[in-house]
Amino acid sequence: PAALGILALACAELTWVVPCFVQCVMVFFGGHDGPWAPDQEDGCAFQGFYSQFGSLAGMMATLQIAYITLKLATKTELPSSKSVICSTIGLFGLAFVVSLLPLVGVGEYKYSGEGFCYTDFHNKVQMSLMILITVPCFFAVLGIYTYVLARTEWQDKFLIALMMAGYVAGWILWIPGLFIGISGGAYPTGYMISGAILGHAQALINPYLYGYRWRAHVAENYGHEGKGLINTFGRTSESNV
Repeated sequence: PAALGILALACAELTWVVPCFVQCVMVFFGGHDGPWAPDQEDGCAFQGFYSQFGSLAGMMATLQIAYITLKLATKTELPSSKSVICSTIGLFGLAFVVSLLPLVGVGEYKYSGEGFCYTDFHNKVQMSLMILITVPCFFAVLGIYTYVLARTEWQDKFLIALMMAGYVAGWILWIPGLFIGISGGAYPTGYMISGAILGHAQALINPYLYGYRWRAHVAENYGHEGKGLINTFGRTSESNV
């Protein structure tokens, strides 16, 4: 389950990092007059879709990792590999459906005016869906990590603090931005691009925090028999993490 959780988070990050890189290269060589530039219709729809999909999937995948962390820290039985696979399919499916809606007429992807496209922050349906998904996820992750810090014997407390800080930094502007948008408010100059920079920064440090440091800590402290780690076949195994 731990390895599957990391894989889900990595895939969620890649779904927007890779297309973003490809699109940036295309714009670099083709210029902003080309069809794939974010301020052009096709380029905006393309960037808006993978950006919203990747951010939603990444946020929910982080919640899944937080839950696995909680189960490890409290030394209770982990969810089965089958459960993690099912929840991963579910979170990717939900992110896909929500991100597909602007392409079929429920809102639209709009150019932010600050270099990139995302969902229409003033469309009430889109903002309602985003709020329903992101706000509970945001506070659930913070709540879980706070509990792990304060009430469990997880040894690397600094790692949990770093994971919390990275998560907060990535979403600290988007959460209030959703409420600004649904209320019809205006965004200060630089607000959107600042949120994008912080989101990219979170994706930059996540491979170190989760892919290296979190996984190494789990393998070192919870990877032996007797900790209730359930592998794909339902047996306790040190190869489970």
